[in-house]
Amino acid sequence: MFEVGAYDRGWPDWHLGPEQALRAHGMVRGELFLPIHWGLWNLALHGWTEPIERVLVEAERRDVTVYAPRPGETFEPASLPPIERWWPDIP
Repeated sequence: MFEVGAYDRGWPDWHLGPEQALRAHGMVRGELFLPIHWGLWNLALHGWTEPIERVLVEAERRDVTVYAPRPGETFEPASLPPIERWWPDIP
């Protein structure tokens, strides 16, 4: 679990951001990447779906498995369904 949202160039020490979070995931030799801190509140100047979209691009580049459940959804890491892009449908 790495936080990927609520980042800004003006406050780089608060949150990792998408690409840096995936880099840290690699450093700890993670298996499943679970992006957090991006999908419930808009706390930054970026669009609220920008973090997860950037995560998916970088994860594909790094060949990392990502799961982004809906807020409150449970899942079993051993038997993940394909990732569902639920966020574009949220107004």
